[in-house]
Order: sequence, then C-alpha cells, then structure tokens
Amino acid sequence: MTDPHTQPVWYIEIDGCQEGPFSALQLCEDVRVALDTPVWREEFDVWRPLSQVWELRELFDKRRKQTPPESEHQTPEPPAGSSPDDGAVLEMGWNGFPWFVWALLILLGLLMLRALFS
Repeated sequence: MTDPHTQPVWYIEIDGCQEGPFSALQLCEDVRVALDTPVWREEFDVWRPLSQVWELRELFDKRRKQTPPESEHQTPEPPAGSSPDDGAVLEMGWNGFPWFVWALLILLGLLMLRALFS
C-alpha cells in the first residue's frame, strides 16, 4: 500500500498561475506554499485555501514544526560591496572611538576655550 501523501494529486495557485500536480509532502516542503495558498484536487468543485483542507493542514503544521525557520540555520550574507567591519565602524564613530568619547573631548575643548577667553 502506498502512502497517500506521496501521490501527486494536488494543484496549487501561485501568483495567478496554476501548478501541479504535487504530492502533499512536496507542498509542505515548498517555501512558496502558505496556509492561504489555493489548492485543488479532482474531488473538489472549487479551489480552497490550504488551511481549509484538513489532510494538508495537519501535515503542513507537523512538517513546518519539524523544520527550523531559514534564519535559524543559515547566516545571512552581507550586502555586496560591504566589509565585515562596516557596521562596527558606523557604531563606533571616527577612528574607532565610541561617540561619547568624542562628545567628551568636544565638551572639554569648549570648557577650555571658555576658561581661556573669560
């Protein structure tokens, strides 16, 4: 006996285009498929959101809980043309000093000028 989740009987609609057939397992692994994705099979008279098809919804929820989100297992690449130190330089200020060090130096300079000219 074959697993019904492996039979390619499901069709989906993505961005106005109908695609398929897919198995239920393929639908659950496709990153384009969400709970509001319209699905259809031969027994249906109308397209339905995946969330309203209990056999897909149950499998979808179970498979998505087992798979960690993309952000948990992959480090995003830095934007093209940037170096790993770009963020640190912006946060630290000129020449790598924190912004408050510069603020203190400017304040001390102003106080010295005031004392000199008063």
